[in-house]
Amino acid sequence: MFYYVEKFQMHANNAKLVTINDTIGGVEDLLHLFSVALRFPYPTVTNFNAFRDVMGELDWLQEKEVIVYHDGLPSLDEHEMACYIDVLNLIDVEWEKYAERANLIRKHCENRGETIPPDSWINRPSKVFNVYFRLEDESFIEGMIKKYSKNYRQCIHYDERGIEYI
Repeated sequence: MFYYVEKFQMHANNAKLVTINDTIGGVEDLLHLFSVALRFPYPTVTNFNAFRDVMGELDWLQEKEVIVYHDGLPSLDEHEMACYIDVLNLIDVEWEKYAERANLIRKHCENRGETIPPDSWINRPSKVFNVYFRLEDESFIEGMIKKYSKNYRQCIHYDERGIEYI
């Protein structure tokens, strides 16, 4: 989920935290930070397409939850920022729907008498993916999502009190 908060407080015990701030000076630095923080299994993730693919898996992480906290926004141009936010938004939606999709496919296979291999993605536990921004960045982020995101209507946002809005 996307949250906008005045002050961030870590709320989960079994979570991996990635902190982003305004000292990050470009896409390469941003993707490198994620790569190190989340221990990407691939040597380099150099573009947003690869970033999206890797963030859609995260199987190697022991932590059940991934939290991305923006203590400031990275120094990206408008197009780069739009791509970055769109990927976060898309990953948010995908992980939210992961268990639902797995259950539908599991039922479909069971109805057809098919066996699901034990190592199938369907049997992997889903991760919780939450993204936090400072409250002061809310109008900028929401503006970017409305302007550029293909997935805007699929993603529910919450304010710091946990009240949802679209």
